[in-house]
Amino acid sequence: MPAQNYTDIFAAKDRVTRILREMGAQSYSRLLMNSQLPEDVLAKVLELLEKEQKITVNPSPRPQAELTYQPVSGAWGFSGLGV
Repeated sequence: MPAQNYTDIFAAKDRVTRILREMGAQSYSRLLMNSQLPEDVLAKVLELLEKEQKITVNPSPRPQAELTYQPVSGAWGFSGLGV
């Protein structure tokens, strides 16, 4: 595997966790932008964090809107800020 295509999944998980902890709930597109991870890597990280019960996924009330991701612990930040 070429080095430029390698992404450390553990570092990516830490990055996403830190973003959610510091910034609160994030929509998928905002999380993609803030994390600067490739889309496939972000999807895998979110899947792993959800399985580990470190994040929750809140569906949007609007049918076509994005999902919102937030940390499981309420102490991690604010949620529902309309991001």
